[in-house]
Amino acid sequence: MKNILVIAGLIALAGAGYYLFVANSDSALDVNNSFVSSQAEIDTTVFLRRLAELQTITLPDTVLSDARFESFVDFSEPVEEEPFGRENPFEAS
Repeated sequence: MKNILVIAGLIALAGAGYYLFVANSDSALDVNNSFVSSQAEIDTTVFLRRLAELQTITLPDTVLSDARFESFVDFSEPVEEEPFGRENPFEAS
């Protein structure tokens, strides 16, 4: 009898944990407390929330206006145009 009660308690605890951590987390994605009906709407909602978070980020531009940064010299060389591909080995000449 004691073993059955322990097993039933563990099952109840697992069910409560599932409800609190898995089933209840989906309700946070509701838009204006309405039922979200498709995966596309859920993805759009998540995307818009992340976009709003990213738009609030401001990066200081003091590094780019520093004299040490502006004194860098560009040593790159332009790439020369070259023909691409290869000749056709099967072409009749």
